[in-house]
Amino acid sequence: MARARRAAAAKAAAAELNPQAKALNWRGLSLELPAELPGTLWFDFQEIDEEGTGELRILKEMLGDEQTKQVRDVIAREKVPLVQVQAVIRDLFNDIFVEYGLADAGESSASDGS
Repeated sequence: MARARRAAAAKAAAAELNPQAKALNWRGLSLELPAELPGTLWFDFQEIDEEGTGELRILKEMLGDEQTKQVRDVIAREKVPLVQVQAVIRDLFNDIFVEYGLADAGESSASDGS
């Protein structure tokens, strides 16, 4: 039993040293997330104003251009009205943060299809 605990501890330590990419299924879209969120996101979040300026830059930094385009395609396919897009994207942010342990899973509402 002690050997199993030591092996689990060693595996956890190795995971911290070599974090793996994360995956998120959002509205039927499989997104690959970086192993760790870059510290530069902190600065980007500080620049977001009430209208959401800067959120697209943050989304692209987390997902890359191609996956951001795929998110846009999902919004188009689901015919999400303009007035709801910001809430949908913020729920996606929440889902991403849940993957990193930075938010509680119960906080998201618009990603029921994930």
